[in-house]
Amino acid sequence: MKIFLDLETIPDQTPGALAAIRVATKPPGNITKAESIQKWMDENAGTAADTAWRKTALNGTSGEIVVIGFAFGENGDVETLHRSPGDPEAGLIRDFWLAVAMALEGHHGPHGGVEFVGHNLINFDARFIRQRSIIHGIRPSVKLDPGARHNGGHLFDTMQEWAGFKEYITLDALCKALGIESPKADGMDGSKVYDAWIAGRAEEIAAYCKKDVEQMREVWRRLTFHVAEAA
Repeated sequence: MKIFLDLETIPDQTPGALAAIRVATKPPGNITKAESIQKWMDENAGTAADTAWRKTALNGTSGEIVVIGFAFGENGDVETLHRSPGDPEAGLIRDFWLAVAMALEGHHGPHGGVEFVGHNLINFDARFIRQRSIIHGIRPSVKLDPGARHNGGHLFDTMQEWAGFKEYITLDALCKALGIESPKADGMDGSKVYDAWIAGRAEEIAAYCKKDVEQMREVWRRLTFHVAEAA
């Protein structure tokens, strides 16, 4: 069974995380004079620290998941699970693995007979959700191996299928190349997720994630020459 997967994540929510990055922020190495260092710190340190903190949303060691989008099978409904500020991340992850367990009933084989499909799946989504599961002590319902090779029967990464092992292409760019409506068409993208989340717009993020999964699955169909079955 294929599981089409996409995550939306936010920066480190540990109290004091941004402040700690701010303390550690230093000017570029080519700035050496004391007055120049102070000038750079006064003018740039805050922005540099905020930028570095926001990038922790890409690291499962410190970032957190706020939306999980998924679909079971080529023609299964796309579903989303989301949390609002104040809700525990662990509950979201636990609910996802419970949904997987229920969908897997009767499936057998390596990794439970599951092949995860996603865009930038190997470098991001698969590793991120496994790391967050470990941090919360939640055992995945199926063995998830982020180190598996693309198209080896366990992970299918649409980015690697198109661009190769060392190259990168966004889902937006790939959709446009293939004549598929971009999931970014409504104006939301990954860089806006955190600000939308703290503004209480979790359902809007979930809708964006759902579209990501829908369009990524359509990309998968095109890359593998599958044709969607009529409803």
